[in-house]
Amino acid sequence: MDRKYAGFAGTISGDARPFSGTPGPLGKDDLGYKFMAGVESAGQIANGVGIVTNFGAPINVPGVGLVNPLSGPFSAAWNARDSTQSLPNSAIINGINVRHAYDLLVKTHSPNTFSGAVWYQHWWTENMRSTLELSGIWNAMNTNILGQGSALNKQLSITYANIFWSPVAFIDFGFEYAWGHRITLANFKGDAYTLQGEMRVRF
Repeated sequence: MDRKYAGFAGTISGDARPFSGTPGPLGKDDLGYKFMAGVESAGQIANGVGIVTNFGAPINVPGVGLVNPLSGPFSAAWNARDSTQSLPNSAIINGINVRHAYDLLVKTHSPNTFSGAVWYQHWWTENMRSTLELSGIWNAMNTNILGQGSALNKQLSITYANIFWSPVAFIDFGFEYAWGHRITLANFKGDAYTLQGEMRVRF
């Protein structure tokens, strides 16, 4: 079986300093955003999804039964080849070419991915700042191909807020709180709450 697919993705992003020119730390405030969308984007968008297919999964082949290329009574017929790659009799069941019949039943889907983020950084003083960010991703996939039991991510989102103090230019002390939310393709949901602190020295 030989099939070709093309994926694509695009990004729009921006950054602005809403109080630029204002005296004091307020003039350093920063507002940013980005929006990404794609088809079969896979890793081009973080946590995106590539081609969706049932290839390699057990498929019910009429006249043969449930064919699993990796195991089971019909896997040998699906994988049957001799050294010249011709079709031996062991690849035929009930007059059916098992591999060819299986390949004809392979389905694919080009999933859509949408992702976005917005953040605001506020400077309280010349050496103390906070950032608030909200971001998320949505993957639209065909559940008829993957099945409802898939653990692939349908939605991921995270929100975090922090505060950093830099007593000198190369040292940071920080504290951050984050909340994350996940929904799988099977609609299982989960949340994560984290608190973390750090001291960073840059050389």
